[in-house]
Amino acid sequence: MIARIFPQIRNQTIIGDNLLSTNKATKLILQKNISPTLYETSRPYLWKKFGKRILQNPFGEGLNYRLIKDQIGDAKGPHNTILEILITGGFISLTGYIYLFYLAFKNILGKDFNQWSVYIFVSLLGLMIASQFDNM
Repeated sequence: MIARIFPQIRNQTIIGDNLLSTNKATKLILQKNISPTLYETSRPYLWKKFGKRILQNPFGEGLNYRLIKDQIGDAKGPHNTILEILITGGFISLTGYIYLFYLAFKNILGKDFNQWSVYIFVSLLGLMIASQFDNM
């Protein structure tokens, strides 16, 4: 979490999952007076790299696609549902995914629009929006 808020310290060897690493990271941030940076550089980097692979293989790479190493050398996947659908199944799979959402919304809106329809509509809309930014 600290590395996401302070990406300037990512290349340091102190980052880890234990309390000692957290204390060292906190001391470094306070000593060097590092400001938080909320811009995540690894996601646009991954989108660019996966985007090139999608253009090279528009029918997808299947479920065993190759991960991409980010700037600090960690192997990462697409990190968002749309990009993952494109890399695994290509444009045909993405079309089917969008069509299923269309059918779901059409089904909800075509019925009597009561309180439960509103709940389902908002839940489905929230799920769709969340899936654009995170991997489901």
